[in-house]
Amino acid sequence: MEPVIATVLVVGMIGGVGAWVILDARKRKAATVALAGPLAERSWSLATRGDQVVAGLSSVPFGSGAHRRCEDVIRSSDKSVVSFTYRWTTGSGEHKNNQARRVTMLVGSLKLPKLEVEADTVVSKTRKAAAGGDHDVELAEFTKAWSVRATDERVGHAVLHPAMVERFMKPDLMGRSVFFEKGRIGLVDHVVQLDDIVRHTDAAIATLREVDALIPDSLRAEFA
Repeated sequence: MEPVIATVLVVGMIGGVGAWVILDARKRKAATVALAGPLAERSWSLATRGDQVVAGLSSVPFGSGAHRRCEDVIRSSDKSVVSFTYRWTTGSGEHKNNQARRVTMLVGSLKLPKLEVEADTVVSKTRKAAAGGDHDVELAEFTKAWSVRATDERVGHAVLHPAMVERFMKPDLMGRSVFFEKGRIGLVDHVVQLDDIVRHTDAAIATLREVDALIPDSLRAEFA
């Protein structure tokens, strides 16, 4: 390839990337401005980064991979609601993969022993096998849809009583994962666009409050 042509191509590629970055930044700014009103109505704030919101948590997807970070972080003024896009990478070189999930948490719930109810996938089945099996829940449909890992089997059984299992089997929770850890109840979901995060957080929090309301009174007395 002629040097002049090569130079033109390289410059063109750099210019194209630069234009994309500028366009993306403008779209983000416009979305952020549009969100200002809905955020204020709910007494929520939005920050570009906030990695500390997952400090000390080890439920999936936290604690594995590299370059872990929390972006587009929503927090309520009373600190009871946190929602963020969690990003991390797995593998390296040509096998490197960028991963992302939208996570919403109710903060200040009971400090139950860690319990994870993960949508059953090939990956979750692998984790289940590595952990020595699955927490036993006596409903075939539930065990087909979910992988359950409990650090305390007694508490796991108490949380996953028939009414809770029935709630998990409703369409709005299928394919999503829920964790209970260190006073938080979290909902792990696919990533959503920035301009949709307020609506998504509203719906996720409503779902988590329904789950929280189904925790037995006996556990509330024990772990209050």
